[in-house]
Amino acid sequence: MFNEKNNHDKKMRLEEYGNYMKVYKEDNLGSDEWLAVTYEPEDETMDISASKNINESASISIRYLYDVKQNSLTMYPVTVYLDETNKLIEKKDEVLEFLALQDITLEDVYGFSEYILEEKLLTDWFELNEGKSNYSIDDWGDVTINDSYWNYLTNQ
Repeated sequence: MFNEKNNHDKKMRLEEYGNYMKVYKEDNLGSDEWLAVTYEPEDETMDISASKNINESASISIRYLYDVKQNSLTMYPVTVYLDETNKLIEKKDEVLEFLALQDITLEDVYGFSEYILEEKLLTDWFELNEGKSNYSIDDWGDVTINDSYWNYLTNQ
């Protein structure tokens, strides 16, 4: 789904519009994972997008948006992409049904999102910027976290 050419083409297209996209190298993630961060200077936002292959023909995607001006982090709805049919499953009930058929729990999805955000992205950020930041993996400062999506997803 996310081959080298597509990632390169997407990066080039984003840069034409003044956005900056960085895609994690495959050797820094699991073989079935993908992670990219897109910074949009005009809006001062960072889009954090990640996916994980569920099986040979489907992947689950998570997305966060960090608003620099408002110092807020919002999680967007989890989606499932079916490679064979180019179908994107977005509706809550359909996503939950598909995950259940794959024996994937909401705890699994939440674990993946926490892993991407905390263990990969933020841990790497703080390691790369050691001594340059007033914050740490244990102290994010005054970031407002909007996780109302999880409440919506778990209340059936």
